[in-house]
Amino acid sequence: MQLTITLPRGYGIPKFNVGQRTQQGKIIGIEVLPHDSVLAKNCGSGYRYVIMASRYTKEVKYLESDQITSLSPSEVEAEILEEVDYYLTQLVSC
Repeated sequence: MQLTITLPRGYGIPKFNVGQRTQQGKIIGIEVLPHDSVLAKNCGSGYRYVIMASRYTKEVKYLESDQITSLSPSEVEAEILEEVDYYLTQLVSC
């Protein structure tokens, strides 16, 4: 079975992707804020991103695209290598 994501009409494509690493953390979800919702009146309509600030905690943040900064390719590579080292250490200690 192939997963399908349907975007609401009038919203366009999200600026960021699920799994993308940013300066604020890793994006683990995307919410759509309908134009006529209470949240949209407080936060603005469109997309809101669920970001996990650290893999060591369960804390998540809800941010809009203008509050998120992308990482440079070298920063992404450094984070991935750090994560690989972390998991290799976990494997060795087993």
